[in-house]
Amino acid sequence: MDLDYNLLKVFTKVAELGSFTKASKILNQPKSRVSRAISRLERELGVELIRRTTRKVSLTSVGEEFYQNVSKVLNELNNELVRVSDNKNELEGVIRVTTSDSFAQYSLVEIISEFNSKYPKVKFDMVITNEYVDLIKQNIDVAFRAGKLEDSTMIQKKFVPTMFILVCSKKYIDKYSIPNSLEDLSNHKFLSFKPLEKLFIKAKIELDSILVTDSLPMLLRMALNGDGITVLPNIVCQKFIDSKELIRVISSWQSKSENAHILYPPTKNQPIRVKEFIKTAKNYYLDK
Repeated sequence: MDLDYNLLKVFTKVAELGSFTKASKILNQPKSRVSRAISRLERELGVELIRRTTRKVSLTSVGEEFYQNVSKVLNELNNELVRVSDNKNELEGVIRVTTSDSFAQYSLVEIISEFNSKYPKVKFDMVITNEYVDLIKQNIDVAFRAGKLEDSTMIQKKFVPTMFILVCSKKYIDKYSIPNSLEDLSNHKFLSFKPLEKLFIKAKIELDSILVTDSLPMLLRMALNGDGITVLPNIVCQKFIDSKELIRVISSWQSKSENAHILYPPTKNQPIRVKEFIKTAKNYYLDK
């Protein structure tokens, strides 16, 4: 049986996203063409792969097993095509990356900029989310994740140590003075990062939190505005400290240091462009 590669590609994308509409956008094809491709594949195989209702799309048991097997084969085929394609003097193609919103805004933009200056034909497809994603299922080449990781079949490389530190702007200090101890924070306007509140509660430090949020970009922006003292990861705020836009206060305090990691799926044929991007990312902080 000779199956069209494009039919398999369409099927795996619909299965991955659970939607004809989403798959059509990613594949840049009309939804009707995507639907016809699935119908044709099912006719050629003589089985139902996808169950369609007015509300959702789901895989049949046969379809699920077929997807698991076919997606592996297609990934290997795609990696081999990329490997052959990458045997050129100049790298090109797409690197699919996932990371958190804060890391994307304040670290990854500079890493990508540096990489792009060397390899302008390489493009990036970003998946920005604070949730962990399945790298293989979503066809992710590289992930950047901070903190303690769950057991994973992914390759994990330590990237850079991260810890939270206390910062504020000079404008805030000029108006409210500088705290000299954690106890002094009770007399200051505090911008609280929700996941770390328990650290101060455990230390019996009373905070006058004018804001509680789990958004690091929001805390950074308000600290730069002079709205209060806050806690931020060193990799997010270091460049603002270097430029004197932020000042570290109570330097004796920092949260427990944890490593940010670079993750990627295990593969024998990782594209050269991905290898070079990982190398650029690791060297970025080594050079600082």
